[in-house]
Amino acid sequence: MSAGPFGAGPRDRPRPRAERSPDGRRAIRRASAHEGHQIGVTPMSETTTLHFDLSHLERGQPFTLHAGFDKHALIPHDVQSRARARLGQPGLGPIPEHRLTHYADAVRLPSECPILLRVTAPRRRASDPLDRLVLTSIRIPRRHRAAGLARRRLAPLRSAGPVSAKLTAYGITPPPPDDKLIDIGDSTRRWMRPSP
Repeated sequence: MSAGPFGAGPRDRPRPRAERSPDGRRAIRRASAHEGHQIGVTPMSETTTLHFDLSHLERGQPFTLHAGFDKHALIPHDVQSRARARLGQPGLGPIPEHRLTHYADAVRLPSECPILLRVTAPRRRASDPLDRLVLTSIRIPRRHRAAGLARRRLAPLRSAGPVSAKLTAYGITPPPPDDKLIDIGDSTRRWMRPSP
């Protein structure tokens, strides 16, 4: 093998091993990011309920949550569902009633990596090529948000700053304690609304 000025060239690198398929053809085996798992299948996941603020949109229309390849119909909140949500998730306490409009129950999300979440509404006209995109958010797994809060506690002067614009827009000042902030401060886990 000859090394070029920048190290080994593309022809000098080991090639994927060719394997024979059951019908006798050669097939090149390509490993996914997690060896032994199918592409698109998350080996570790968690199931949660996500809450949304879609008060800026017309009521009575169906909304769909897209989380990876999964789709979930959003359910409109009523008085009882809001009360149940607040009991199970104290972080939702400071959110005004009229701002908790929809939820998706039993959403399976990866526990090891961020995921893009999208909410869509039906097309306005049949000639529209796609459903309307009404909300996007990046959901960071709770474990990683907890680690971020722990790092913030270790260096409070570096991380101290103003209350987030999102919490201020909802009248949540001063910021809630960390055990509640972990679920509402990050707009991607339980309570989502486009940033003001």
